Amino acid sequence: MKTAFLNRMFNVGRKEWPRIILAWSLNLFLRMGFVMGWTITIAMFIHRVGVERLPFLLILNALLVMLGTIIYSYLLQWIKRPLLIIYTTLTAGALLFTSTLFIYTSELVFFAMILMAQSIFLSQLNILISLFTEDLFSPLESQRAFPLITSSETLGGVLGGLMVAVLSSFMPPYKFIYLWILALVLIIPTLLTSHVYRQKIPSLKLQKYKEEKQRSTHWVETAQNTVKKIRKIPFLSGVVGMILLQFMLLNLFEFQYFKAIEESVIEKNKIEFEVKDYRPDTNLKVSLLDVKNVTLSSENALNDNVIEEKITQSLGLFQMIFSAGSLIVQIFFASRILNSLGIVGSLLVHPLVTLLNLFNMTFNFNFLTAAAGRSSLEITSGIFHNAYHSSYYAIIESMRTEIKELIEGFVKPFGAILAFFSIFLIQEFTAGPQEIFITNIIMITITLLMTFRLWLLQGNYTLLSHRNLNSEHDLPTRMNAIEILAQKGHKINHELLTAHLRNDKESTQVKIKILETLGLRDDPDAISEILDCFKSKDEDLRYAAVEALLKFKNFKMELHHRPFTRYRLIQAAKHLFTIEESGEIRSALIQLLAKVNEQEVIPFILKILKKTSDEKIKRACIKVCGQFADENTIPYLGRYLYDKNPMIQAEAIIALWPFVNTHALCESLLHEMEKSAQKMIILGALTVLGEKGKKEDLPYLIKHLVSPDQDIRYKATKSICKLNHPASIPHIVGFLMHEDRKVAKKMKRFIQHLDKSIVESIEQLTHLRVSEFIHDTLLGVDANELSELNLEILEKLKMAYETLDEHEEVFKINQILEGKNQEPIHLLIPFAHAVSA
Repeated sequence: MKTAFLNRMFNVGRKEWPRIILAWSLNLFLRMGFVMGWTITIAMFIHRVGVERLPFLLILNALLVMLGTIIYSYLLQWIKRPLLIIYTTLTAGALLFTSTLFIYTSELVFFAMILMAQSIFLSQLNILISLFTEDLFSPLESQRAFPLITSSETLGGVLGGLMVAVLSSFMPPYKFIYLWILALVLIIPTLLTSHVYRQKIPSLKLQKYKEEKQRSTHWVETAQNTVKKIRKIPFLSGVVGMILLQFMLLNLFEFQYFKAIEESVIEKNKIEFEVKDYRPDTNLKVSLLDVKNVTLSSENALNDNVIEEKITQSLGLFQMIFSAGSLIVQIFFASRILNSLGIVGSLLVHPLVTLLNLFNMTFNFNFLTAAAGRSSLEITSGIFHNAYHSSYYAIIESMRTEIKELIEGFVKPFGAILAFFSIFLIQEFTAGPQEIFITNIIMITITLLMTFRLWLLQGNYTLLSHRNLNSEHDLPTRMNAIEILAQKGHKINHELLTAHLRNDKESTQVKIKILETLGLRDDPDAISEILDCFKSKDEDLRYAAVEALLKFKNFKMELHHRPFTRYRLIQAAKHLFTIEESGEIRSALIQLLAKVNEQEVIPFILKILKKTSDEKIKRACIKVCGQFADENTIPYLGRYLYDKNPMIQAEAIIALWPFVNTHALCESLLHEMEKSAQKMIILGALTVLGEKGKKEDLPYLIKHLVSPDQDIRYKATKSICKLNHPASIPHIVGFLMHEDRKVAKKMKRFIQHLDKSIVESIEQLTHLRVSEFIHDTLLGVDANELSELNLEILEKLKMAYETLDEHEEVFKINQILEGKNQEPIHLLIPFAHAVSA
């Protein structure tokens, strides 16, 4: 019971928990150890060497990170990743332990060994664990698992900072290195037990992709090729420049913050020391008191230890506070900010908020302003990084890894080097308050440059997305491009999108995605091209066109200024209604007509209702009349309460249910329908209960969820779902994953108009069930590439990924199926039954 509750709360499956706990633990130990170890390293360096020399430490750190990147680019070619993780952990732990032997004899060796352990080995260990975590999950599983796993890093920051803040009063700072080693040592047994938890899933890769990804064994040539690619794409050049400036800003801000911490601790401790050593002048001779000469060297040493302890304690305490604040923002606000401001707008939050804090620090530099600025920097950096990683979807898949490696291994360290080179120059020519003022001015300048570069980045982002929409790219890249263009902040001419709607050779998937985007963009100039899609022979395209128009806001006001557009829309909708066979499309068309002009739709509906003999059209007309909630519909609909067709009768009952003059009759008719065992009458009763049912009607509805008749089960599922009852959710998922894709398509359309809360639950469970199905399908397969799978498994995978609109995986599978040049085979196990089992 508890496990089921946790599964629902965190939206993960029973089979995913062991792997999530494994990845979560590895990241927690690594992060907690880093926060403890690096915090005391900075604190000891500031106190023993001086904050003015801190740039030397951090520049060496950046250079060694680059060196580590080069070394590990070779090691990864020869050593398996799990084994390399163990070797790296042992080497780093050995270096850290050895460093403690020189704590009292050689500070140079002490700091050098810590720096080697962190910069060369542990920075690469972070990347190795990240790659190991990615291997544990399929792409579908990762979407649910990674946010939960990422929380371990923030929690590690909180716990590490808390331990430093609390324990620094009881033990000298250097002993935290042993706790750092302990955290690293815990990684090894956790990793060694991974074979118990890890169930390998073959990666879905195409052979040709692997050939394209063949890389040069020489890192210089690889870096040169990546730089050439970046220079050809303005958006990528902008991203690299943005990250360079951001890391310069981050390191300069860190330096100012460390300086403020040191000054605050020393100033406070100086006052305490003066009070403690105060002696009143008694004007008495020493000889009369028989007091021997006393030196204060031991007290000075004690005071030094106190200062080092206070610096360590302050850094740990504020690291805990900053991490906790960042965690809260990530959980409750980050995604909302991203959705409301768009990618570039969210990126701009970071420099703009930082700029305000920098102005405050420039004119009033003290510990409080520095701490407040550092806190907001940590919080807005989280928003910045979420938006930054989301922007990678604008880059074609084959380039993403190369770009990330270049930025992580070279651009970020180079930004740190530039930052501290600036500090060297400032320290060379200034000192005291002037040094602080000039450093703040440089940070303000960097922030302004970063803001300006981000402002230009929006145009580059839009341009790259539009280029990715060209037919020369594969389907996943094009679908990503359309989704990006639907985000807020893009200013494009609708012709750039509608041109693809007019192209007869364009794929239906791309056209449907474009229609969705046009509806979200709410551009009335695109209405003409959307109406042209009413003539399409493809039902999905017609439905997408109607739905796009329904998404328009202020529709009636816009059409008031465009009378010919309004007239054409009404005529096109009426014509399509008379010839359309799909009930969902007809219903959507009536909603569209009512949205445009209610007075126009009433005579049209009554005329159709009178003349047509088509059951589905009659039902659609009655349903629309009921939506007006006008008692004067009774003279027009009353006779349908006794219609011989139970489904038409059901629509009439729903339409006339609210009115006093017909309510009792409608209830009586419903009760009679509930007593029947005939299929059509049961379907009619279920239809009414879906609209007018109450809690006391649930037993009747739930009883029919297990009916042997699929139509009855389908109708009962929809009716219970309309009542927002969770009993319907597993059955909805079953129909979404049905072997008959027409049934699945109808259910997918149905849930688009449900309450958001139940839709989220449906999507979560669907994602979970499909992931489990894929996991079970691939678990016993002895294959390393998608091309090695047989046709039956490929078809199963295709249907699974289509359920979640995972276009990238469907595209890869289709490529393999076309290469095998065989007709798709019938599944031996029905898909929905296999999943529900």
